[in-house]
Amino acid sequence: LFLSFRNYVDTGQTVLIPSLGWSNYEAMIEQRNAKYDYYEMFKDGESIHVPSIINKCEQYKKEGRIVILINDPCENPTGYSFSREEWVELIIYFNVLAKEVPVILILDIAYIDMEKDEKSRLFFSLIDRINKNIMILICFSASKLLGIYGYRVGALIAITRDKQDIEDFKKSIPSVIRTSWSMANKGMAASIPYILNDKQLEQEVKNNNEMLYKRGQYFYQKLKNIGLDPLPYKAGF
Repeated sequence: LFLSFRNYVDTGQTVLIPSLGWSNYEAMIEQRNAKYDYYEMFKDGESIHVPSIINKCEQYKKEGRIVILINDPCENPTGYSFSREEWVELIIYFNVLAKEVPVILILDIAYIDMEKDEKSRLFFSLIDRINKNIMILICFSASKLLGIYGYRVGALIAITRDKQDIEDFKKSIPSVIRTSWSMANKGMAASIPYILNDKQLEQEVKNNNEMLYKRGQYFYQKLKNIGLDPLPYKAGF
């Protein structure tokens, strides 16, 4: 996330972020001397407010570029995951918008494996529908997905149809890393393939995620049973 804001947000530019989200989004954007505005998360308390996202993009396209952050699946703090229909509607709009201005979509997937099966990869099943002039920056957190909290290891993955944009990405990102925290936590970075190539450890991670999923579903149902009206929740903490 830090690299995304540092490399793809200009001073004074506005980043669109969810009205319910991780508070450090604002702090990182402010450190970049940029601004932020909120799109409404929910429409009628049940589904993503797609019209709000579209309206905010239309409002700020005058800046010459749209930068929007979406935390999906298992949005923090609500636990909501976008439906296929919601993503399709947004992708259609982004493709139209990209004919006018470049679009930077920052996709925070910190809790992706806490969603169930194919639902966790829903966006990636639609990624081939993205047109040119759209850069997708995928922010991945091994710290959360592999249960190694505190070690702060992850990855930034860029996807676009423009080869030059990828070349620029490959050149600029290492420079920012070297002039900030210098290098990744090599011990923890090495642990990622170690865990994923060990069937027993990989299964342990899956079992823990399944346990958290069941706990979340149980707790959410209990809230509704006692008459509370929680925000729509699919999976996550």
